[in-house]
Amino acid sequence: MLASALKKKNNNITALCFEDIEDTKERIKNMFNKVELSVASYDTAFVETIPSSMSPHAPFFPQCLNWLLDNQLVDGSWGLPDCHPLLKNDSLLSTLACILALKQWCIGEDNMNKGTLPSPRYLYLLL
Repeated sequence: MLASALKKKNNNITALCFEDIEDTKERIKNMFNKVELSVASYDTAFVETIPSSMSPHAPFFPQCLNWLLDNQLVDGSWGLPDCHPLLKNDSLLSTLACILALKQWCIGEDNMNKGTLPSPRYLYLLL
């Protein structure tokens, strides 16, 4: 009888611990839903300039090249969309780095042209 009661108590404690763990996991998961993590387009462009060890005329990380081609913003830039005005310089540098990486491999001419058009995001930098 005592063994049965202890086993039942241990099962209840285990169930409570499991519920606490699940609650904690859910709380942490909800905290991360509120965080916006960005991919660093400047870093991706820099990595893209590394030539392949097999051929100096091909990128070592072609998936980075694909990322650059697929993640240009509507205004022609690369970086965070709708970023704070203090981050515009970062976006401008990211855009220039992406254009240079595309130019190095002679790919994405439309993307490069779109990236070099005067963007409203950068007009204030020219003043």
